Amino acid sequence: MTSRTWHLIICALLFTVTSDMAFSREHESLQSKSYRQPYSIPLKDITIKGYLVTSDNTSYASTVIIILHGWFSDDINGARAYLPYANKLARAGFTSITLSMRGWPETGGIDDCGHKQSLDLVEVIEWVKNRSSVNVSNIGIVGFSQGGQVSLLTTAKSSQLDFTVAYFPVTDINAWQKSSNIKGITDDYIPDTCAKAPGNKLKSPINHVNSISSPLLFIHGDEDFRVPTEQSLSMVKKMQQLNKHVELLIIKKADHGNFSTEQSQLAFDTAVDFIRRHIE
Repeated sequence: MTSRTWHLIICALLFTVTSDMAFSREHESLQSKSYRQPYSIPLKDITIKGYLVTSDNTSYASTVIIILHGWFSDDINGARAYLPYANKLARAGFTSITLSMRGWPETGGIDDCGHKQSLDLVEVIEWVKNRSSVNVSNIGIVGFSQGGQVSLLTTAKSSQLDFTVAYFPVTDINAWQKSSNIKGITDDYIPDTCAKAPGNKLKSPINHVNSISSPLLFIHGDEDFRVPTEQSLSMVKKMQQLNKHVELLIIKKADHGNFSTEQSQLAFDTAVDFIRRHIE
């Protein structure tokens, strides 16, 4: 199996060999203290707001990981919601930046189902790498749900990313409309927001696989009915057919983001291992 081959990893098979690793890394991370500060990134027509998180563990401090939240009601600060994940990455030695995407406080603007958000992130990556005070040797994105969709679209549009991790992402909006069990998604959000210009096809990462060159990791629960597991499986299959570097972690008996403590740790350890392998 070559480095270009996709990998299907089943939680039930992996847990016994990774549980000790998970404990040791968690134990190590608890010895480090994380530090956060408000962070603003001025773009052409909007300022993206969030937090810069570092720690006294500087093992991978020049590797910057941008964290993108999923869909929330428009009064929830997405950057703040993912501070625990950002803190955990920082304690593992990385520099993390958790951002509120366009459409959520404190950034503002209007959510358009991933299109403008991904264009924003292309600008964000360029700004962080070339105009910020942060020392950057590697940069990547970890996105959740809609943030996973945006991370994948950004990966197709930017040549500056070293890795991308997408947790339970939307990859094909038309297929999502047919398969999600959430009426608010199928009857309202998709026709009212996603279908607006430039439309579902261009907002679906699966239609941009040809443009992706950096390695991807997908993480998805096998009992996810909000964003069905097939959303990841279909894109992984297409990437495999095009000989792209892709890996996949399927978590048994997990739905949309409601992972147990053990499942969350397995997902986190898999993501960190994936990132380390692509920066070393």
